[in-house]
Amino acid sequence: MIASRDYLHKVIDNLSDESLEELGQFIAFLHFKEQRGSSWVKSLYDLYTPVRAAAEDMSDDEIDALIDTAIDEVRRG
Repeated sequence: MIASRDYLHKVIDNLSDESLEELGQFIAFLHFKEQRGSSWVKSLYDLYTPVRAAAEDMSDDEIDALIDTAIDEVRRG
């Protein structure tokens, strides 16, 4: 093992808030990647293939605007 859990815990304690956010996203990705062997995760991943393809050419701002619109619609009920 290249890095021990103790070492990683010490390094994490010294990360900036921004880096900690990025690390959290990376860990979520790794967790997802490891779970892809699970049939329900694969089914869900495959279900969103068209969504990922449609979002490929969109900017972050465009995606954020669509998410904001969807959240507003849910809140209106």
